Amino acid sequence: MPNPRPGRGGRGSQGDREPRRVLVVDDAEGIRTYLANLVQARGYAAETADGGAAAIERIERVNPQINAVVMPLFERARAEAADPALPSGPFRGVPLLLKDLGCHVAGVPVYGGTR
Repeated sequence: MPNPRPGRGGRGSQGDREPRRVLVVDDAEGIRTYLANLVQARGYAAETADGGAAAIERIERVNPQINAVVMPLFERARAEAADPALPSGPFRGVPLLLKDLGCHVAGVPVYGGTR
């Protein structure tokens, strides 16, 4: 049976492209180690600022279709990533998204999925 939504997964959506590889890590330490190594290998850090810029560009491009980011804090993220007081470590300055269900941030309204 053909995929009713081409390009959205399922049979036939990959065409001639190589299938995606999936990494399965079944423990939290393994996930943290894998992500830290990936971040370091790609050079994402507060000093380079390219990780944040790429993430912001993608959010601005995709979010109008999916409406996933309801409270963009791009300027705050840039300022925090550039702050010399930010602790060092493998995830220093790496952008992330937070869902406002149980993960509250000082000074940011909590909507919990409501209007």
